[in-house]
Amino acid sequence: MSRVLLGQGKTDEAIQVLETRYRQGVAAGSEVQGYLGYAYAKAGRLSDVEALAARIPAINPFNSALISAGLGDKDRCFEALQRAVIAGPGRIGWALGFPEYAILRGDPRMTKLQTQAGCR
Repeated sequence: MSRVLLGQGKTDEAIQVLETRYRQGVAAGSEVQGYLGYAYAKAGRLSDVEALAARIPAINPFNSALISAGLGDKDRCFEALQRAVIAGPGRIGWALGFPEYAILRGDPRMTKLQTQAGCR
């Protein structure tokens, strides 16, 4: 639901949904954290991004990648995705197709990452 809202440009509504879910409690590494950080970044709520990033565990590198993508930080996004390569080609290939990672398309590091993950 929140991904749909983000895709429709309804960032504030997505934040409400994600904050509610986050307050209800999520498992360590839940992608709710990454999407909430992404939404905060898209809304320009940088202090909220920083506070959330400091609280979430590093167990799921896709969370860091999402937050970095939201901030437009390609270098950190690629660094996080590099840590996620161990998730395998299905997971990396699936994630890279998400619109949140559109900022990476056309970057030569994308091909290298896909090759390393076994997606190519």
